[in-house]
Amino acid sequence: MSVDISQVVRGTRIAVSELQQWPDTLEHRLREAAMQERFTHKYRNQTGHLHNSTESGVVSVTRNEVVIDLEMGEPYASFVVRRGFSKFPQHAARAEADLNREAAKVASKLGKL
Repeated sequence: MSVDISQVVRGTRIAVSELQQWPDTLEHRLREAAMQERFTHKYRNQTGHLHNSTESGVVSVTRNEVVIDLEMGEPYASFVVRRGFSKFPQHAARAEADLNREAAKVASKLGKL
C-alpha cells in the first residue's frame, strides 16, 4: 500500500512558516502603536523620560504563547493619560484589535490547509 502525504507535508511547512513569523508580526504592530503614541502625545516633552520609555518588546516566546509588552514606562504615565495628554490606551486597543484580526486570518488560513 502507498499513501501520498505530500499535501500534509506542504500544509505543515506553511503552518510552521506562518507560526514562526507570528512573534515578529506582533512585535511590529506594537512598535507601531508605541511610535504613534510618541508622535501624537499632547504633553510637553520636557525631560524625554516618558516619551523614551514608551516602547514594546517581546518578553517571551513559548510553544503555546507569545508575550509582548507595550508600555509607557514611567510611574507618572497614568496621570498623563488620565489628564488627556496621551491616547496610549486607544493606540494599545487599536493594536490589540488589529492583532486579533490578523490572528483570525492566520487561523482561518491554517484551517484551510
